[in-house]
Amino acid sequence: MSTEDSQTSVILCGPCGFRLQGDLQLSIYGLKVVSRDGTLSVKSQEIDCLSPLIKPTQRRYPQIGPGWFTLSIGTKELLIYELSVHSNEEMYRIYQTLNDYCNRENVSLLCALNYKPDFTFEEDGWHIFSLKREFADLLQRGECRISSVNVDYSICPSYPREILTLACISDDLLRESAQFRRDGRFPIITYYHPSKSTYIAVCAEALSVSRVGKTGLEASESSPGEFRSGAGLQTAAAAKCRVDEQLLAALLPASRRGTIIDLRVIQSKKKSSLGIEMDQFNPQWKRLSRPITEPSDIRSIFREFIQGNSSVVKSLSNYRPPFN
Repeated sequence: MSTEDSQTSVILCGPCGFRLQGDLQLSIYGLKVVSRDGTLSVKSQEIDCLSPLIKPTQRRYPQIGPGWFTLSIGTKELLIYELSVHSNEEMYRIYQTLNDYCNRENVSLLCALNYKPDFTFEEDGWHIFSLKREFADLLQRGECRISSVNVDYSICPSYPREILTLACISDDLLRESAQFRRDGRFPIITYYHPSKSTYIAVCAEALSVSRVGKTGLEASESSPGEFRSGAGLQTAAAAKCRVDEQLLAALLPASRRGTIIDLRVIQSKKKSSLGIEMDQFNPQWKRLSRPITEPSDIRSIFREFIQGNSSVVKSLSNYRPPFN
């Protein structure tokens, strides 16, 4: 099908017994089924998965008789629709067209640049979260401050222009710590628990010797805040940065230990040339490994969740309670 609107007679079935028979209109913005009873449209950026159903037994909705060929359409709103047409060739042509529209290489047609909402925006999104408002108590007590060290995104391109840090930590210390972390993602405060007076900070993994060891990122004993050049460190486990240790230690309450939660999967640790902070350099911290599931696995789990919910709805539709 071309990028021009195309029309064909179809049957669209959905949750809760929804059924609509009418003309199908396909365009770069999505699909629309129009009939005398109503209209339903699904935008291209809302479609999460497309799956041709080869056998009639694969259908979730039994409102379609024999002689129809069905395409399953899953959306990001946890809804599944089934679009049925008269011929197998027509169904695969619709599948290929929608698949092309949902995977556009032209960035100007992506959702972020080509989004046409059905509602009125009340906020632009930039001022929903404010450091000054969210951490007003910490700023007023002088425990923390807002740093503009990354105002031009030169320290870390993935951090905001303003970040929250402890008042005792200078911008120079943040710059030094960024050199020790992957992509410059030094520790920044993201949450404060007032009743326990504890912080949650996020940062990237430490750089290995091949990245920082050659410059000798080992501070002198007389000047823990300054680096001195020296011989390269021997192993990745020996890589350390006193400034980074000083920043982490400042986050801890008096006489208490902190927890470093490692979110990396084991495979990425083995393949990566990046190191970790050893316990001998951080005696006040304990380490927990809590790897995050890979995005591909999350997507598979998400689809199984949608399919499972649809199966429950289908099985309950024929259920009759034993009482009035």
